[in-house]
Amino acid sequence: MTVLANVPLWVWPLFVLLLIVGLRATRPRRAPLALVLALPLLGVLSLRSLSTLPDPMIVWPIWAIAILLGTALGHRLQTRWLISRDGPWLQLRGEWLTLATAMLIFWSNFAGGVMRVLAADALSGAPFQTGFALVLGLCAGTFLGRAIRSFRA
Repeated sequence: MTVLANVPLWVWPLFVLLLIVGLRATRPRRAPLALVLALPLLGVLSLRSLSTLPDPMIVWPIWAIAILLGTALGHRLQTRWLISRDGPWLQLRGEWLTLATAMLIFWSNFAGGVMRVLAADALSGAPFQTGFALVLGLCAGTFLGRAIRSFRA
């Protein structure tokens, strides 16, 4: 319980916001383009977490490749979900990827922060750093690709 007690207060409102946005995305909806364009900013949270890892020679190239792959995937998937664009508004089909991706980014960063405090040695291993960079890069890239596709609609 002490782990949860030491979590910064801003983390919980962010979690609730991501949960609400993700759950709303599971239903067909009209959404502001600005919201879809803002979702790639979740990748900024990843930058902070990745920058604290001990071996940047492993982390940054993997993250960059994962961002590119995620962007291509997100662009392709958004084509399925984007019904139309009317100025600053998008008509979107319901999908679960937004919720899953937002939660994966949130909980990966959360777990990384907890590990930094409780098991810092585990962070220095190449398998952890590789997996961490891959997951965060793919997720951030997915949001970026979806934003690009929506903007070009």
